[in-house]
Amino acid sequence: DVLVIDNGSVEPATLAALEKFRRDEPRLTVAPNPMPFNFSALCNFGAARARGDMLVFLNNDTVVLQSSWLERMLEFAAQPDVGAVGCKLLYPTGRVQHAGVVLGMGGVAGHFGDGLGRRARGWLGGSLVPHEASAVTAACMMIERAKFDAVGGFDAENLPVDLNDIDLCLRLNARGWRTICDCRVMLAHHQSASRGGGAMRLQRVYRKEREYFLTNWGEAIRNDPYFNPNLSLYDRE
Repeated sequence: DVLVIDNGSVEPATLAALEKFRRDEPRLTVAPNPMPFNFSALCNFGAARARGDMLVFLNNDTVVLQSSWLERMLEFAAQPDVGAVGCKLLYPTGRVQHAGVVLGMGGVAGHFGDGLGRRARGWLGGSLVPHEASAVTAACMMIERAKFDAVGGFDAENLPVDLNDIDLCLRLNARGWRTICDCRVMLAHHQSASRGGGAMRLQRVYRKEREYFLTNWGEAIRNDPYFNPNLSLYDRE
């Protein structure tokens, strides 16, 4: 089933689309939640209302490029030792935005391979094939409900906007569930398009969340087990 969380939409085109969605119930359900924007809380709100045993978190600024995307991600998410499964995200230009998260990148965490061509191999071919990573972005993430519930979902109190997906993956990893970035699956990602762009967000909110993240995961970001320490944490390619 598809559950659309409406966080106080006001644009006429969006409202018209939501009304169209409502005519497709129960396969597609619109769940209003006009709370102040809190990505973690909204994801948890949706997860609590979804009916499936597998959860897929998908931003409204993404475009699916392959019909088999769910089946491919499910190949990994259904495995008992796998937690979160992400995919390769592309900028509207076609270049890579996300092919897995590297801890410590840029001082906290970031996307290694950012800006590579769509068909570029990347480091050790990781931009083309499924591979383990410390974390993946929740712009498109699949996870089994039981595992999501076991770690308490996203941290809505301490990480409402930034770093919540990485924190979730690290808590899953700590329980023995691997994180997979399946780069066979590609989506276009118009990052932060519906939130006015990342640069528009309050940096003081970022600072608070990053301080919390560093306090909790400082040891982890100094030693990402899936990244070669001889490579730069400030050159994303």
